[in-house]
Amino acid sequence: MVEEGRLIRRTLSVAEVVRELPARYQPLALAVRERIPKEFVVLAAHECTARGRRFIHVVMKNPEGKTVSLILARREAGESFANSALRNVGGVFRESAPRFAMAGFEAGAYLAFVISDLDLAANEQLAGLLAEPVRRWAS
Repeated sequence: MVEEGRLIRRTLSVAEVVRELPARYQPLALAVRERIPKEFVVLAAHECTARGRRFIHVVMKNPEGKTVSLILARREAGESFANSALRNVGGVFRESAPRFAMAGFEAGAYLAFVISDLDLAANEQLAGLLAEPVRRWAS
């Protein structure tokens, strides 16, 4: 939940997650909640703008306190993970940075990113879980 530009850290019910998003994204939020591990909680779901680009942002946390973000941005002309420096592992593109792991996949007209402070393998596994319902929603 975003309130005056800050993230409110509390567990949202599925109904609250759905209400935070525009109607066209509500089925996506339900599909994400159904696919993530049961022990994960959804902290926020909202539409954002950064550097002039709109995207959907779903923030989750696992029982160990690790934060996971699912970000969906509408593709712009010529954008593709195939054109990136990310490593392709079975259709999920991945990379790690000192504190974060990133996995991405293409879903119709969207680029999807799973960014977390999980280890690279766990982040990639979660991206793999989310790819199918996100792609189904985007088709």
